[in-house]
Amino acid sequence: MNCRLVSSFLSQFFHSRLFLSNQEKMRSTTQRLGITVSSAEVK
Repeated sequence: MNCRLVSSFLSQFFHSRLFLSNQEKMRSTTQRLGITVSSAEVK
């Protein structure tokens, strides 16, 4: 594997991790606020 491929894979991996953690934060925040729109989006 060349370095460029590894670095691109790692960056994609970390970006997806950040995106997922941000989604979880948003979901918990909306649940705390009691907004039902988020539950409608999950379905």
